[in-house]
Amino acid sequence: MPNFIVPRGLDAAKLREILGASWQLGPGNGRTQRLLVYDTFDWRLYRQSLGLWHVGQTFTLFDLAAGRVVTTAVMPEAPVYVWDLPPGLLRARLEPIMGVRALLPQADVLVQTAVYPVLDAAAQPVAELVVEEIRPSAPADVPLPPASLTVQPLPARPEAARAVSERLAQSGLETSETTTYAAVLTAVGQTPGAYSTKLDIQLTPDMRADEAAKAILRYLLQVMRSNEAYILQDLDPEFLHDYRVAVRRTRSALSQIKAVFPPETINRFKQEFKVIGQLSNHLRDLDVYLLSEEDYRNQLPDFLRDALDPLFDHLRQKRAQALREVSEGLKSPEYGQMVADWEAFLAEPVGDEGDTAVSGKKVTNAATPIIILARRRIDKRYQQVMAAGQTILAENQQGQMHSLRIECKKLRYLMEFFAGLFPPKEMGLLIRQLKQLQNHLGDLNDLNVQQAYLLHIADDLPLRRKKNRRALVAIGWLVANLEQKKTQAKAESAAAFRQFAASENACLFNQLFAPSSQS
Repeated sequence: MPNFIVPRGLDAAKLREILGASWQLGPGNGRTQRLLVYDTFDWRLYRQSLGLWHVGQTFTLFDLAAGRVVTTAVMPEAPVYVWDLPPGLLRARLEPIMGVRALLPQADVLVQTAVYPVLDAAAQPVAELVVEEIRPSAPADVPLPPASLTVQPLPARPEAARAVSERLAQSGLETSETTTYAAVLTAVGQTPGAYSTKLDIQLTPDMRADEAAKAILRYLLQVMRSNEAYILQDLDPEFLHDYRVAVRRTRSALSQIKAVFPPETINRFKQEFKVIGQLSNHLRDLDVYLLSEEDYRNQLPDFLRDALDPLFDHLRQKRAQALREVSEGLKSPEYGQMVADWEAFLAEPVGDEGDTAVSGKKVTNAATPIIILARRRIDKRYQQVMAAGQTILAENQQGQMHSLRIECKKLRYLMEFFAGLFPPKEMGLLIRQLKQLQNHLGDLNDLNVQQAYLLHIADDLPLRRKKNRRALVAIGWLVANLEQKKTQAKAESAAAFRQFAASENACLFNQLFAPSSQS
């Protein structure tokens, strides 16, 4: 049955008028319930066409595409992490989607529902009219969604419900495809899926390069600011991860989109963003190690798994200190001033800097159409990646794999910045293959870093306690395991580079980005 849009505060008298003489309307029953919609900060459930909402102590998981209930669970308290959910279908469905992300209340509303029985000439019920009004639980300065009216059929009289629905349509009521899920989010001003770290920037080929660069940098700043408060709340490690990626991308854009801003500006903010990135390095490393706890334990024989307790107790203590340092940094006046200055710079209108000398240098690319600069920069970075990778493989310079990873990351960032300027199918293919190569190189780098850090922690652990001495045995076992994994990761990284360097990809890069393809 369709949903109809009706005025808020629709009363029984108006409903009787709409139904006409064919049916009677019985007295209505009303109720008001508080409803909360949950999702992760990056809308992982919504992106899988799932909605999780909470009424009373009941949590209901909906398949939004099919419009049906998947499962329910009763919990006295709202879960924060997937491991807070009881074993069952709800947890099984959400675990691979949520990962370590926290569930957040994305909407908190009051749903006022009135149900009116529709009676035939013999005063027998044939259907029900359900009027639903949604408003935020706390005052909000957003337009409220319209009330909805639906016809609920009774099992014995489905044809009567269809006739009632037709009468409502004939009365001039408009139908709506808006679901309750969408109406709840509208009532609090939420747009599902609004947050994403994926660069979605509207660039046009003829846009000035400085204007395009500022659009990219403003988007990245928005990602940073969106995550700051949640880093301080320490809800889950992905807030810090997304923040750090936005910082790295910002530094990469400042370095790689060349000669569009004055050198003094570039040098100042490159240094300041470097300091910001370094502020959270230790915290992110500790997050990665703590997230690997189960994997580390699984690498050990049963009799050694508990021996890692002192190691992870030590890491948790270090993490608490690292979080305090990051929080102090983000709340410092120096950080606030830097961000304010950066926002002010990005808000400045672009001008004709292409003809302006700054410290003896010209901002030569400021007015260049961004499509030309994008092709030039991507082609140059691609050639550097290819040259570095082929040299490393030819001369068996496995120790240089980390440098190749950095070069690949720079290329990928450039391609993601300017993806909207090129055919999406071809760009998507190249970025996916580059990401796959990056992942293999990243795995190898992570193994090297983990080995070094475990050895460092082993030096840090006090040996007075017997448990700590057993922890050293377990750490030694892990270091040996990591060495074996490195051998495999090196081979996989080399194979991934050869796949990326295939002639088909080379032709595609040449077609899209080589100087001869510029218009």
